[in-house]
Amino acid sequence: MRPGSGQRDVLVGDAAEIAELAGLLEAVPTPFAFVCMCPGDVRFTVRGERGKVLGVLTHHLGGGLEWERWGGERPLVRPRELGRWLAERGVAEASPAPPW
Repeated sequence: MRPGSGQRDVLVGDAAEIAELAGLLEAVPTPFAFVCMCPGDVRFTVRGERGKVLGVLTHHLGGGLEWERWGGERPLVRPRELGRWLAERGVAEASPAPPW
Protein backbone atom coordinates (compact mmCIF):
# COMPACT_ATOMS: atom_id res chain seq x y z
CA MET A 1 0.00 0.00 0.00
CA ARG A 2 1.09 3.56 -0.54
CA PRO A 3 1.27 5.30 2.85
CA GLY A 4 -1.15 8.22 2.97
CA SER A 5 -2.09 8.01 -0.69
CA GLY A 6 -5.57 6.59 -0.31
CA GLN A 7 -4.58 3.66 -2.51
CA ARG A 8 -6.13 0.34 -1.67
CA ASP A 9 -4.41 -2.47 0.18
CA VAL A 10 -3.65 -5.60 -1.82
CA LEU A 11 -3.64 -8.92 -0.02
CA VAL A 12 -1.26 -11.49 -1.47
CA GLY A 13 -2.16 -14.88 -0.06
CA ASP A 14 -1.85 -17.36 -2.92
CA ALA A 15 1.37 -19.40 -2.63
CA ALA A 16 2.36 -18.88 -6.28
CA GLU A 17 1.76 -15.12 -6.05
CA ILE A 18 3.75 -14.89 -2.81
CA ALA A 19 6.66 -16.75 -4.44
CA GLU A 20 6.53 -14.41 -7.46
CA LEU A 21 6.49 -11.30 -5.25
CA ALA A 22 9.29 -12.64 -3.03
CA GLY A 23 11.47 -13.07 -6.12
CA LEU A 24 10.74 -9.52 -7.22
CA LEU A 25 11.71 -8.16 -3.79
CA GLU A 26 15.26 -9.53 -4.08
CA ALA A 27 17.75 -6.80 -3.26
CA VAL A 28 21.37 -6.43 -4.33
CA PRO A 29 23.59 -7.36 -1.34
CA THR A 30 25.53 -4.08 -1.19
CA PRO A 31 27.88 -3.46 1.75
CA PHE A 32 26.12 -0.20 2.66
CA ALA A 33 22.48 0.85 2.52
CA PHE A 34 21.41 4.19 1.02
CA VAL A 35 19.55 6.36 3.52
CA CYS A 36 16.59 8.13 1.94
CA MET A 37 14.71 10.84 3.81
CA CYS A 38 11.31 10.16 2.21
CA PRO A 39 8.75 7.74 3.69
CA GLY A 40 8.78 5.57 0.56
CA ASP A 41 5.99 4.76 -1.84
CA VAL A 42 4.77 1.20 -1.29
CA ARG A 43 4.83 -0.70 1.98
CA PHE A 44 4.84 -4.50 2.16
CA THR A 45 3.83 -5.99 5.51
CA VAL A 46 5.01 -9.58 5.85
CA ARG A 47 2.88 -11.65 8.19
CA GLY A 48 3.39 -15.11 9.59
CA GLU A 49 1.13 -17.48 11.42
CA ARG A 50 -1.93 -15.92 13.06
CA GLY A 51 -1.21 -12.60 11.38
CA LYS A 52 1.93 -11.80 13.39
CA VAL A 53 3.96 -9.09 11.64
CA LEU A 54 7.37 -10.49 10.73
CA GLY A 55 8.67 -7.41 8.98
CA VAL A 56 7.83 -4.36 6.93
CA LEU A 57 9.58 -3.58 3.64
CA THR A 58 9.28 -0.18 1.96
CA HIS A 59 9.71 0.23 -1.78
CA HIS A 60 10.85 3.54 -3.20
CA LEU A 61 9.45 3.71 -6.75
CA GLY A 62 12.30 4.12 -9.19
CA GLY A 63 14.66 3.18 -6.36
CA GLY A 64 15.19 0.31 -4.05
CA LEU A 65 13.85 -1.57 -1.09
CA GLU A 66 14.20 -0.51 2.53
CA TRP A 67 14.13 -2.74 5.60
CA GLU A 68 14.87 -1.44 9.10
CA ARG A 69 17.47 -4.17 9.71
CA TRP A 70 19.51 -2.84 6.77
CA GLY A 71 19.46 0.71 8.12
CA GLY A 72 18.45 2.06 4.72
CA GLU A 73 17.62 1.19 1.14
CA ARG A 74 19.23 -1.38 -1.15
CA PRO A 75 18.79 -1.55 -4.94
CA LEU A 76 16.44 -4.16 -6.35
CA VAL A 77 17.66 -6.90 -8.68
CA ARG A 78 14.53 -6.60 -10.89
CA PRO A 79 13.04 -3.09 -10.38
CA ARG A 80 11.16 -2.97 -13.70
CA GLU A 81 9.49 -6.30 -13.08
CA LEU A 82 8.36 -5.22 -9.60
CA GLY A 83 7.03 -1.97 -11.09
CA ARG A 84 4.97 -3.94 -13.61
CA TRP A 85 3.72 -6.32 -10.88
CA LEU A 86 2.53 -3.35 -8.81
CA ALA A 87 0.95 -1.62 -11.82
CA GLU A 88 -0.96 -4.80 -12.77
CA ARG A 89 -2.56 -4.78 -9.32
CA GLY A 90 -3.37 -1.07 -9.33
CA VAL A 91 -0.99 -0.31 -6.47
CA ALA A 92 1.29 2.06 -8.36
CA GLU A 93 2.08 3.17 -11.87
CA ALA A 94 4.95 1.39 -13.58
CA SER A 95 8.13 3.36 -12.99
CA PRO A 96 11.32 3.43 -15.03
CA ALA A 97 14.28 1.44 -13.79
CA PRO A 98 16.78 3.32 -11.65
CA PRO A 99 20.07 4.37 -13.27
CA TRP A 100 22.23 1.75 -11.49
